[in-house]
Amino acid sequence: MLAPSQCSGCAHTRPSNLAPVNSALATRPCRRGILPSKPSLQISCLAPLFPAHPLKLWTAKSVGRVTASAMAQAPMQPGAEEQRGVTMNQFLTWSGAPAQMILLMQALQTATKIIASKVASAGVEGLGDKLGAGADSGDRDAQKKLDVVANEVLKTALAASNVVGVMASEEDDEPCIVDGQDSSKHVVVFDPLDGSSNIAASIPTGTIVGVYARKGEDAAQDVLQPGEQQVAAAYSLYSSATMMVISVGSGTHGFTLLPTIGEFILTHPNISIPARGQMYSLNDARQHDWPAGKLHLKALCSCKSA
Repeated sequence: MLAPSQCSGCAHTRPSNLAPVNSALATRPCRRGILPSKPSLQISCLAPLFPAHPLKLWTAKSVGRVTASAMAQAPMQPGAEEQRGVTMNQFLTWSGAPAQMILLMQALQTATKIIASKVASAGVEGLGDKLGAGADSGDRDAQKKLDVVANEVLKTALAASNVVGVMASEEDDEPCIVDGQDSSKHVVVFDPLDGSSNIAASIPTGTIVGVYARKGEDAAQDVLQPGEQQVAAAYSLYSSATMMVISVGSGTHGFTLLPTIGEFILTHPNISIPARGQMYSLNDARQHDWPAGKLHLKALCSCKSA
């Protein structure tokens, strides 16, 4: 049995099998003294007693206790690579994202968790069945019950965030102005469940989201802004793991859902495409619709080196 460390001057103890705490926390001493330790690793008995965790969900950057005023004056936290293992909400707060953007991303997290659950149980609940005329045809793109469910889940979550004024879904014919949120500054466009035709084969599916700033009173024009004017973007992937990949203006970062705690954890910081690669990815099945430039690229990639 490991003996606990005791604070000099008081009865506070700290079991020695707990994870070490960053030395920066030694500046917050116990009310009656500081635990004796090596000079480079003094431990305050007021520091959080987080246990060691195999997935290292808590980093030295995430265990400090600070006041709201100190947070406001603190410099930007280290880069995403050093924050690997923190939750998405922590990451967004540290990155300096606006409060409304954090609320919007929290709504997307909620919707993603619910849709992931529905995708996993689609076969049992019959959600992979086609609707309407598509039920009797061979149209693989026909709307499915799960498309409708995912659409309603996403719209409900976004409306409840109180920061979205206009929504446009691939499943709806017209954009939707959220009741009571006419002045909200965010416009969200989305495909609630891309690849739903793959559900029966248990092939990955996803949700695709783009976020724009509200421009005026015309909802139809607000949702037709070019992609380069997006203020944030995200997609969710439903597969052997559930992931959310987001960008709120500075880098692209991937988070994996840890079901045991219901949180999205940063696992893929600073995602980028290599300047040069060994492969290309094009949908050859749509080759008849390709513009001339893409056909030329296909021809170049198909040529064998002499």
